[in-house]
Amino acid sequence: EARTNLLTYSSEFDNAAWYKGGTSTVTTNAAVSPSGESTADIIIPSETSGTHSIASTTPHGSGTFSFSVYAKASGYPRLGLRVYDGTAYQIRVTFDLLTGTVVLLEAGTASITPVGNGWYRCSGTGTSVSGNMGAGASWIIEPLPSTATVQKDFTGDGTSGVYLWGAQIEQASAASSYIPTTTAAVTRN
Repeated sequence: EARTNLLTYSSEFDNAAWYKGGTSTVTTNAAVSPSGESTADIIIPSETSGTHSIASTTPHGSGTFSFSVYAKASGYPRLGLRVYDGTAYQIRVTFDLLTGTVVLLEAGTASITPVGNGWYRCSGTGTSVSGNMGAGASWIIEPLPSTATVQKDFTGDGTSGVYLWGAQIEQASAASSYIPTTTAAVTRN
């Protein structure tokens, strides 16, 4: 079926479209991605105390949506996905990238699927209340240490992080195959 990735710069986490909260370094093309190319970025939290994340504020309409990203541990074994719709968290989940499990689910539904070479596709699905997924929406990806469950303050070591590739936002009840984007949303026929 036709699907649209509403997220811009879906594999360019260094782009200004991604807000860097407490994250000191985004290194591009740092690892081989699930596509087999050296196009995965690494997100390394800074050596200051606080939450460390990257986020997009891509708006979309109300209804059911899925948010997904491919991730691989690189020092930090956990990854948080959070979606805030301007009123409440519609997705709030933590994945373990070493065991391939969901370790905490507070909002929405979630799945983690191995895709080879230590990579997992982490996805969450939620339903926004009518009209709230506008300018106040935040799509948040958060590298986490082994003891963290979700949105934890910690001090990074300056070298540990998480590899990321292929983020996607869809108006659907499950994630479909990855649709790359740059400056605009892309629809697959």
